[in-house]
Amino acid sequence: MPSHKNTRASARSRRVSRSRTSARSRRVSRKNVCRSRLSRKIKINMHEPRYKSRKQAIAVSYSQILKKHPQCSRSLSRRK
Repeated sequence: MPSHKNTRASARSRRVSRSRTSARSRRVSRKNVCRSRLSRKIKINMHEPRYKSRKQAIAVSYSQILKKHPQCSRSLSRRK
């Protein structure tokens, strides 16, 4: 029959591993949210006649998203 101490220790280690995986999944989902925000903003800005080129519309979209959502700066940065 297993002792209670071993059972409690294994339950703790399971809890720790769950919290780590959920933190990872949160990071991934935040990245997806930021990218979807950016793609929506690019689509909006592409259809507006105030930008002279596609490159300008994309650059403005990046700056607008980063200004409104600073937490997206990590997932949208070009440096790795």
